[in-house]
Amino acid sequence: LGYFGPQWWFTLHMIQTPMMGLVAVGLWLLADKVASSEGLAATIFAWLSRVATFVFLIYYTALDSIGGIGLGKTIEITEQLAREGKLTPEQVMGVAQVLNRTWTNAWVGGVGSFISLTGSWAVFASALLLAIALFLTEKVPWPALILLVAFGWELQVSHTMPHGPIAFGLLIISAFWIWWSGRRQTELSTGEGLNG
Repeated sequence: LGYFGPQWWFTLHMIQTPMMGLVAVGLWLLADKVASSEGLAATIFAWLSRVATFVFLIYYTALDSIGGIGLGKTIEITEQLAREGKLTPEQVMGVAQVLNRTWTNAWVGGVGSFISLTGSWAVFASALLLAIALFLTEKVPWPALILLVAFGWELQVSHTMPHGPIAFGLLIISAFWIWWSGRRQTELSTGEGLNG
């Protein structure tokens, strides 16, 4: 229960959990750039990426809910009850043991658990499969795809500091690059880029 800032831990995950949903929507929308007319292989990779994105969304939401929101709020409540004298020091130690066991549990723990590893590998699979699909369409510059795969790998390593911020920074740069290159292609194909 001596963890620095359980209020911040709780608040961070209240903000972060919906952001995971936005990341999943973004990956899904990138997969929509692959049209079925662009070949069977590209279409299959895009759909496999969507499946992996769905798995990522489910398991990362569960991970943040248990290890972030639930754990953080339970620490806050325990500290409040201890300050009010409603829990004895022995009871606080009991709660601490339960929280520590939850955090390190093989199924639901915050690091190296089934939930954590499933979500982490799913996001890497999603990014890798999506990069392959987009590469096959030849519509996206390959450096942007390298950044997309790097995002997935970095988030697979860990979503805690510094890995998470690095991963999402890579995703933002990759997505912007993909958007910009698509915009430029549209301008060139319509002749708008020739006059500017």
